[in-house]
Amino acid sequence: MYLITRPEPQAKVLIDLLAKQQIKAKSLPLMQIDLHNFEAEKLVRQINGYNSLMMVSPTAIDCLLPLFDKLKSELNLIVAGKSSADYLFEKMGKTALFSERGSGIAELIDADLIKKEGSYIIAGGTPHNQLLTKYLRENVIRHDFIDLYQRTNSAILNLTQTEKIICDPQNIGIIITSSSLAEYLYDCAKISSSILQMLSKVHLVTLHPNITQKLSHAGFNNIIETDNASNQAIINTIRKIENERK
Repeated sequence: MYLITRPEPQAKVLIDLLAKQQIKAKSLPLMQIDLHNFEAEKLVRQINGYNSLMMVSPTAIDCLLPLFDKLKSELNLIVAGKSSADYLFEKMGKTALFSERGSGIAELIDADLIKKEGSYIIAGGTPHNQLLTKYLRENVIRHDFIDLYQRTNSAILNLTQTEKIICDPQNIGIIITSSSLAEYLYDCAKISSSILQMLSKVHLVTLHPNITQKLSHAGFNNIIETDNASNQAIINTIRKIENERK
């Protein structure tokens, strides 16, 4: 059994893809997302006042889907990684820029997709990404944040249920899809010795170097990093794990 840390509905997409490969997987809810109310027309005007719209998560994409037809055609769309780009194209037929080097804010910066001469409106949740905030301020880049939702660590709030899911002896690996989710998972492990012990036994599958680094600094060495953040790369990595288990 593999545990998927992505929030719904993105988790279900990957679970269904794995099921087609005869690989069992289920959701591991770590993050609670509380959506904020917003006035659509006001938000459209705000977004259209910038050169680029950056959507930092699939949840941000979901929130903005009803508005895309009203956004100006010349607006540059930027997403955190390939899986988000694929998701946006699947939902709206829209093409977005992303880093070919991996998924995450650091990769967008390294790929020079956040330029000093540009202007950016960033759609996501609170708290804001610290690396992105620092980079924008230090380089005096015109920007604004749209707070579409609030993220909280629901796994800690429901620790008994989290322990039950993670400590199932059938578990082979956990797919950790963002740095925030890695932090939430480790926060649970610091409270629960059972979770900490299990995290040291199963394969921790990460999607980019930032997640790997966070887990390595926390003391884990049972980490496998995928080639990129796409669903296919995740499936390929799990296939490799399964082949080695045979």
